[in-house]
Amino acid sequence: MSLIEFKNISKKFGQFTALSDISLKIEKNTIHSIIGENGAGKSTLVKILVGIEQASSGEMSLRGQIYRPHSARDAFDHKIGLVHQHFQLADELTGWDHLKLVVSNQSLNFEDLQKKTNLILNQFGWSFNLNERIKTYSVGEQQRLEILRVLILEPEIVIFDEPTAVLSPDEIQDFLNFMFKLKERGHTLILISHKLAEIKKVSDDVTILCRGQLTETASIENLTIEIMAEKMIGRKQKSIAHNLEKQKNLQKSKLSIQSLNLELMTYEIMGVAGVEGNGQSQFIDQLLTELKGLNYSIADISEDRYRFSIYPKQSLIDNFLIRHRYSFSNLGLLNKTAVREIVNEIIIKWDVRPQNADMLMGDLSGGNQQKYVIGRELWHDPNFILAAHPSRGVDIGAQEQIHQALINEASLGKCVVLLSSDLDEILKLSHRFIILFKGRIFGPFLKDQLSLNQISQIMNGVYENKIEL
Repeated sequence: MSLIEFKNISKKFGQFTALSDISLKIEKNTIHSIIGENGAGKSTLVKILVGIEQASSGEMSLRGQIYRPHSARDAFDHKIGLVHQHFQLADELTGWDHLKLVVSNQSLNFEDLQKKTNLILNQFGWSFNLNERIKTYSVGEQQRLEILRVLILEPEIVIFDEPTAVLSPDEIQDFLNFMFKLKERGHTLILISHKLAEIKKVSDDVTILCRGQLTETASIENLTIEIMAEKMIGRKQKSIAHNLEKQKNLQKSKLSIQSLNLELMTYEIMGVAGVEGNGQSQFIDQLLTELKGLNYSIADISEDRYRFSIYPKQSLIDNFLIRHRYSFSNLGLLNKTAVREIVNEIIIKWDVRPQNADMLMGDLSGGNQQKYVIGRELWHDPNFILAAHPSRGVDIGAQEQIHQALINEASLGKCVVLLSSDLDEILKLSHRFIILFKGRIFGPFLKDQLSLNQISQIMNGVYENKIEL
């Protein structure tokens, strides 16, 4: 008997079919990964499992019994916990404040909560100060607190949504080890991730979704990274064209950013590496402030699309106009036909699904929102591109397109600054890169100047007297 079984699950949003006749089983005490392109239906399937969405048809069983959750609380009552991709934490509250909120409807006094919490911390070898406010936590500590908030309710099944998106290389390995420990303690884990190398390392079984349909469920032993990628996107991966030899002969121009004491170049991608929370927001603010003073045409692919780039309750057309209204206005009149044509071009070029210019932005998956934002920002042929975490939460097919677009922009003489907590992305795309740690800038470094170990040391603050630069 399987622990979880989905039987002919379908889900429609109006005329759009997010899931079509999905049937799969998840076995007890395994790590089961669910992968697929943006908009493939991964998040919808998980939301149905935890009661946030209701299936249009089909049914689920849990431990051999019919299972019909109507809320996240129902899921918790059935020992299912979800660790969200985007942290649900308040900066001014302490770690203990958050834990108290989680157990507020349980008969658990603070002394019992402390005992339970310390037991979990000791089990996994974690150490961080729960008396401190969240704004003092590192990204890794915030993630551990999010996980702790779920484990405190003693779930049997734990779902992780893109858990390594904001972690350093060392923290990623720690997290993968943590998953193995959870499994050893009898938990069943469901992992949603676009990082196929990590999927390959930790999974027992993998389910692949494509455009709302189940492509395959198989043991990881029968899947290579290449096979998973091809089944996700329906084709072999493309190689990224990055002709560095040709660019050596280009006449590059310098752009001095005085406030950061940093020199940027045209025809170049400058990478900005670092664990999140080490001054990236301040770096972006200073960079944009100075550039606007120089009247540069800017593409601003922001670090947090939910806060800075989109209006979820507005249509894709309205989200475009928020950024580019003046390009389509004449004497106060708006050329709506031209706007719709441009928005449809962006939707098609960036494969935004579903292809509906009148769709509310908030009804798109996160990856499709990101593709639309990038298409919108590059539409006006800017001469400076700030790309902060441009491929976070998008599938490998979209990553290819985003990466190639940034390379193409640089090859046209643009100046591109790429911020990412994904070190592989920085090293793959950048001509030079800097590293941020607690507001300090280390570098710039050339592509092959440092080893991965040296980079990781700087990112984690272990550099004094231990590293030769």
